Amino acid sequence: ERSALTTAILMSLGIPGRNAMIRSSRGSGSGMSWVEIYDSKAEEWVPLYPRDPDKFGDRGFPEEKFPGGMTVVSASGGFDYDLVTSNYATTGFLEANFTRGGKPADNWEHFAITVFGGGAYWPLDEIGAKADSAGSFEIELAEGEYLLQNGMRDQTGSVWVRTLPFEIAENETTRIELDV
Repeated sequence: ERSALTTAILMSLGIPGRNAMIRSSRGSGSGMSWVEIYDSKAEEWVPLYPRDPDKFGDRGFPEEKFPGGMTVVSASGGFDYDLVTSNYATTGFLEANFTRGGKPADNWEHFAITVFGGGAYWPLDEIGAKADSAGSFEIELAEGEYLLQNGMRDQTGSVWVRTLPFEIAENETTRIELDV
């Protein structure tokens, strides 16, 4: 609430602002939110932490709060929504390709990218997990361990879920091929 209120106050004063957040972290499952203000001279968004104003402009602060736990950082303001993880953490890429019977599983959406924390698996819903028309899904994530969970019902109506661990390394692309 504090970040949302700060953003609203900034915008009412004519200062472009938006909310940034980590919804789920690795290890604890908890998250964090803050504000980004737009610096028109530098042409970039700058972090402002309402609970820690002395950390203004410090892009490394979220990683200090969640060492080894960064996942995805999203920013939203009005109608725009951006994934800005690379502004706050070392990142790599996931490329998942889904096929069915040897052909691309176009627009496949029966999967989630999750992290383990606080005794539960937390889906990273903000990434919008859905394959494109070629059955491909690509995302930039903070370094670390993740799970791709994929599920559906078989011909008898039974539900099955496949859980595949994967790791994201700095500037590397992790590729996963799944026949669904």
